[in-house]
Amino acid sequence: SVVAEFAGGRANLEDSYTVRRSPWHGDGEQPLVETFMNRSGDTIVGESFLEVRAKLLEVAATFDRIDRSASDESLGDDATAKRELLRQATEILLTEEPNRAEKLQHLFSRTYESNWRTAMGLTAPDPS
Repeated sequence: SVVAEFAGGRANLEDSYTVRRSPWHGDGEQPLVETFMNRSGDTIVGESFLEVRAKLLEVAATFDRIDRSASDESLGDDATAKRELLRQATEILLTEEPNRAEKLQHLFSRTYESNWRTAMGLTAPDPS
C-alpha cells in the first residue's frame, strides 16, 4: 500500500487514488506526488473535521477578542480594514459557490502594480 504524507498527517492510499509524478524544479529529481482523486465527501470530512473545527474555533475566538478590545477603544484604520477583510472572508466561506479558496486568495492578495520591485525596494528607481 502507498502511504502519502500531507500537512494533516499520513494516509494510506487505496486503488481509487491516482499516483503521478510531477516535475521538480531544482535538482532534476522527480519526487512522487500523491494526487488524491476520487475521495468521497465522507472520507474528506472524516479526515479533516477535527483540524477544520479547531481552525474555525480559533477564528471565532479571534473575532471575540477583537470585539472585546474594540469595545474599550475604537480600532485604527488599518485594523478596521483588516477586520473587514476577515468578515468578507467568512462570507465567502459560507457561499455554496465553487473555488472558495481561490476567492479567498484574491481577497487577501495585493493588487498588481507594475513598479512593484521599486515599491518593495528590490531595485533602484528608474531614472526616467
